[in-house]
Amino acid sequence: MALMNFYNLLNNREKAILIWILLLLISFLIVKSTRKIILSSVLSILKILLSKKIIIPFILMIVYVSLLVFAFFKIGFWNMSMLFITIAWFFGSAIVSWVNVNEVNKNQNYFRDAI
Repeated sequence: MALMNFYNLLNNREKAILIWILLLLISFLIVKSTRKIILSSVLSILKILLSKKIIIPFILMIVYVSLLVFAFFKIGFWNMSMLFITIAWFFGSAIVSWVNVNEVNKNQNYFRDAI
């Protein structure tokens, strides 16, 4: 049910991109030679992403953003039609900014340059 609600939030272009990604993934998994490479790569990436140095700050960031979204929802500044945009922002701009957080100490004009 929740998956259909998410799918209904997407526009036609986003639905097409999602379908193409799924078709490519399925085709890569069907071919035996690429399946082995993809599975080993995915396992390596998961091993890195689930390390304590990455997963704990990531979870804290998810909690922080969730609390902000909830607070904005309660005061009427956010609604469910903004869910996809919020998720796209989180996995786009927010994570890129989080990865580049060390640049703030190196560059005095970091925030001005980021905008």
